[in-house]
Parts: sequence; structure tokens; C-alpha cells
Amino acid sequence: MRPTPAVPDAWVTTPTARVFYRVAGDSDASGTAVPLVLVHGLGVSSAYFARVQPLLAAGRVVYAPDLPGFGRTQPRPRRPLDATALSERLRDWMDAVGLSRVHLLGHSLGGPVVAEFACRHPERLSHLVLVGATVGPASPQMPRQVAGLLRDFLYEPPTVFPVLLADYVRSGTRRIVATEVIVDGEDTLAALARVPTPILIVRGGRDPIVSREDVGRMRVAAPHARYVEVPGAPHVLQWGHAAHLARIIEGFLGRE
Repeated sequence: MRPTPAVPDAWVTTPTARVFYRVAGDSDASGTAVPLVLVHGLGVSSAYFARVQPLLAAGRVVYAPDLPGFGRTQPRPRRPLDATALSERLRDWMDAVGLSRVHLLGHSLGGPVVAEFACRHPERLSHLVLVGATVGPASPQMPRQVAGLLRDFLYEPPTVFPVLLADYVRSGTRRIVATEVIVDGEDTLAALARVPTPILIVRGGRDPIVSREDVGRMRVAAPHARYVEVPGAPHVLQWGHAAHLARIIEGFLGRE
């Protein structure tokens, strides 16, 4: 495997935090291509997009911020934020960076965050990509997802473990659990149903966290969505299947 190009670090101040983010791509070379923003999942950070972000930046600028409470963004909110609040903090970060309209990709818990953003600010969104997204109805899902996470460790490449574990330690068990409980109480399927923009749903064929039944509910909520399954891929398919995922996403976004 070729070495992954380094993605530059950056910081910006919003009304509530000093946000850490990674940016790849040349704004001059990308021309009029709409930027892509990658939104991470529960307890982790922009670090686990390190393999796919440079691949997606061949023809556009690609950003990956650390959401409040996770990664290197400081200060941490005193209380965990739900998907709606996280989507508003994402908007604040976009304002600070100067992004008026973007493509959004949400992985895992990032799925509910970008779905809420798309529902609340459709004029600022071009395309929506949900990768292994835990979008669902308001219901207790944490026990099933924890069991799925433990099984997922059997399928992920060992090289991703140091990245995930470092982020989990930084986030802390209390914040991770509290955030999951809060988001479980939100009907993010209802938000997805109100998204007017083109939607792509991607799932790894061996993902034990997001089932085909979960995807089926998303497709009922958003019947215009396109669906692609990556055979043999686990939950964090942007790490072990980065090139395949990048091709799928670029095929969906096209030249826009």
C-alpha cells in the first residue's frame, strides 16, 4: 500500500470553541468544485478519515473537523450535545471557515448530525453522503450498537485500532455513553425524510453495527436515495476500503 499523504492540520475559532480540522486539496486547482466536509462518528475524530481524505481531494477541497466534545476541539461542552446541537456547531464552523455551500459526508453518528444539518439548512447543502450511518427512529439502540462495535473489532484492520483507541480515551466513556443516549432519543429518520438534496447511502457488507434492516428504514424515509454496499467491508470502511469508497463517492458527486 502506498504511504498516505499527510493532511495539514488547521484551527479556527467559532462563537463556542476553538475547532481543530484537517484540510486536503488545492483551492486554486479545484476550480468551482463544491467542497466536501467529512463528519466523524461517536467518540472518534477526523483522524480516522486520514486514508480517504487525500483520495477525495484530487478535484476538490476536503475538510474534516473534530466535533465539539471529541478530538482536539476545545473547550469541551460541559454537557453532551445531541445531533441537532452538533449540526448547529457544524454550521458555526462552516461560517468561521467561510464555507457557504458544501457536500456533506457523515459516518456512523456523523450520519444523524449531517441529516439534521441537511434538514435545517438545505440551502447550504449540495449532496449528502451517509456511510455506515446510525440514522434511526427515537428508540434505545445503544445495547445493540455496543454489541455490534465489539464484533466489528474482529473485522477491522489492526492499523486502525491505535487511531480509534486514542480517540476513545480522549473522549472518555462518560461522554461517549451520554452522547449515544441523547442521540437515541432523536428521530433522525424523520429528519432524513425531509432532506430534498441527492442522497447516497453506503454500507459495508460485514458491518455489524448498521444492518441491512437499518438501511432499509433509511431508504423508506428517503426513497430517492442511492444505495451502495461494499462487499466484505466492516463499519470503518473509510480506513480499510478507502480507495473503493473514494471511487463510489466521486461517482456520486461527479464534477459538481
